[in-house]
Amino acid sequence: MSRGTSGSEFRLVLTKLNEVQEKLDKSDQSALANSLSEINDSLRIIEGNHTDFSDAAFQTLQRLQTTIESGFKAMEERIVAMEGRVARSAVEEGSSEPLTPPSSSRKRKISRHPDLSHYIRSKMEQLGLVWNTDKKENEPPNQAVLTTVLKEVKEVEQIKNDSLCSERRILDAIIQNYASNKKRRRQLDNGTYEQYQKEQKMRQRIKRKLDKRLKSATDEEKNDRLYESLHLSLVSSDESDGEEETLVIRPLTWRNEEVSNFFKRLDNRYKLSMSSQQRRQCVNRRVGEPSQRNNSEVPEKLLWAITV
Repeated sequence: MSRGTSGSEFRLVLTKLNEVQEKLDKSDQSALANSLSEINDSLRIIEGNHTDFSDAAFQTLQRLQTTIESGFKAMEERIVAMEGRVARSAVEEGSSEPLTPPSSSRKRKISRHPDLSHYIRSKMEQLGLVWNTDKKENEPPNQAVLTTVLKEVKEVEQIKNDSLCSERRILDAIIQNYASNKKRRRQLDNGTYEQYQKEQKMRQRIKRKLDKRLKSATDEEKNDRLYESLHLSLVSSDESDGEEETLVIRPLTWRNEEVSNFFKRLDNRYKLSMSSQQRRQCVNRRVGEPSQRNNSEVPEKLLWAITV
C-alpha cells in the first residue's frame, strides 16, 4: 500500500466516525456520542503521528535512491572515461605501447557484435587493407591497419548510433578479425584449411537441422523427455557427395530408435510447414553409409538416448 493510499483510507475512517457522531448528538445517545468524540480525538493524534512517520520514511528512501543512482552514474562515467583515455593513447602516432586487449584474445572470449564484424571486413576491403600475419597485431605494419580501421568504423553512422559499440568493443572486434586471418593463414600453410572449411559447413548444417526440429516441436512435446534429446551430439551429419545440391545423410547407428522416430516426425512436420519457395530451394538429401562419429560427445544425462 502506498503512503498516499494509506493516509486517504485513514481520513475516510475519521470522516465516517464524524458523521456517526453528528447523528448521535442529534439523538438521545449523548453518552455514546461523547465516547465517540474521545475516540475521534485519539485517532486524529494517531493520524498525525502516522503522517509524520510516513513522511520521514519516504524522504529517507528518496535520499537513499538518489545516492545509489548517483553512485552508479558516476561509476559508468568513470569506466567510459577510462576506456576513452586508453584507446586514445594507444592509437596515437608514435605510441611506444600500442593498444592490445586487456588480456589475450586467446585467453578470453570476446563478445561478438555481428554488425561490427561486417563493417570491419567491409572497410578493410574498401581500403585494400590486409594484415601481416607474420607480425603481432600491435606491431608495424599491423598497428597502422588497426588505427585506420578503428577510425573508419567509428565514423559509420550505424555504429555511432549504437550505444553498445564503444571504442573498446570495436577494438576487440578488430583484434578478433586479425586472429581469424592469422588462423586461416596457418591452416592454408599446413594444408588444413580446406578440411577446416568442410568441418565448419558440416557443423553449420547440423546446427540448422537442430534449429528446425526445435521450432517444429509442439508444447506437449516440449514437456516430454524426448525433447531433451534435441542436442547437437545426437543430430546426424550431412555431407556433400560431390554432386551439385545433393547431401548424404550419415545415420548415427548408436542412437536409439525412439529418438530417431521422434526426429523423423519433427522433420516431416517442418517439411509440411514449408512454403513452395522454400521447397524449391531445399537441398536434395539421400541416406548414405553410417557415420563414423562415436557417442563420446553425448552428455551423461542423455545416455538413455543411445543404444547400449
